[in-house]
Amino acid sequence: MRTPTNDAAIDDGAIDNRRKSVGDRRLSPRTKKLKGARIVWPGSVVRCIIRNLSETGAKMEAHGPIPANFELVFDLDQSRRSCRVMWRKEAMIGVKFI
Repeated sequence: MRTPTNDAAIDDGAIDNRRKSVGDRRLSPRTKKLKGARIVWPGSVVRCIIRNLSETGAKMEAHGPIPANFELVFDLDQSRRSCRVMWRKEAMIGVKFI
């Protein structure tokens, strides 16, 4: 049961809208993928799996040290994208294409 408050500024709808806007800050829609690729930077190559992809970035799984900026080379067509790491959580990495 809700207790009454004197604070007229509290609005459940505003709180719900705030939560929705924070949840997904991507500039373009993502699609789930399961693609092989390589993370490449001078002197090193690390295999990775693309978990989702958009026009502006990707979520990938990679094991080992990964630098803040690198080239991503897709296995299927050998296309390349320059990337900047935006977040990391264990083996998952979110990148922005630059």
